Amino acid sequence: MASPNGLERWFDAATGSEVYFVGDGSLWLTLPNGRRKNPDFKVLGQARVVELFGDRWHRELRYTDPEALIEMFWRLGIECLVLWESQIQEDKERIPDLVKDFIGC
Repeated sequence: MASPNGLERWFDAATGSEVYFVGDGSLWLTLPNGRRKNPDFKVLGQARVVELFGDRWHRELRYTDPEALIEMFWRLGIECLVLWESQIQEDKERIPDLVKDFIGC
């Protein structure tokens, strides 16, 4: 099982208990294209996930376009919020409110 990285630990602490880390492999979903995906975070009691995209890591991956991943989750009936590392670093104070808006708090 993978441990959360520094950005994931910060996000977990900043968002409270409504959003919890599943990037350790505790939740796997099969996307409509057949690819299995382990999201970073799950919203408690809701069909919503949050993905944190590291600027360096995700530019090399197939889903550098977050809209493609959001669409795949949507087709499963799951809403997805994608946050880029640079977006979080630029405005850390705003992220908890952004997440609250996403989960309807």
